[in-house]
Amino acid sequence: MRSLRPWTKEEDEILDQAIQTQGDEPINWLEVASHLSGRSNKDCRKRWVYSLAPSIRKGSWADWEDTALCEGVRLYGTRAHGRRWTEIVERYFPDRTPIATRNRYDHLRRKRLREDQAVSDELLQRQLMAEVNYLAELA
Repeated sequence: MRSLRPWTKEEDEILDQAIQTQGDEPINWLEVASHLSGRSNKDCRKRWVYSLAPSIRKGSWADWEDTALCEGVRLYGTRAHGRRWTEIVERYFPDRTPIATRNRYDHLRRKRLREDQAVSDELLQRQLMAEVNYLAELA
C-alpha cells in the first residue's frame, strides 16, 4: 500500500500542465498520471476534480447558499453512512465540492449548537436568579 502524502505546489503545476495538453478531448488520467511519479490516475483525477479545477468556487458562502444547504439536508436527509453530499451538490451547488459543502454544513451546525447553548445558559441563569430572589423574599 502506498503512503498518502500531501500534494506539492510543483505537483499541482505539473498536473495542470498535463491536463492542458489534453486539449478539448476527455482527460486521459493514465496519461496525466504518467507525468507524476508516485501518483495514480485516481489520485490525479481526485486532486483535479475536488481541488484544482477552475470551475470550483472557493471562499465565502452567501446567505442564500446557507439557506439552500439547510434545505438540501432537510430534503435529502441522512443515510447510514452520512449525508448525501454528492446529491446536494449536484442539485444546489455545482460549483462547490461535496467536501466543502459538508464542511460548511458542519460549521453551521456547530454555530447553531453554540447559539442554542448560549440561550440555554441564559435561561438557566434567569431561572436561578428567580429562585434566589424567591428564597430571599421568604427569608
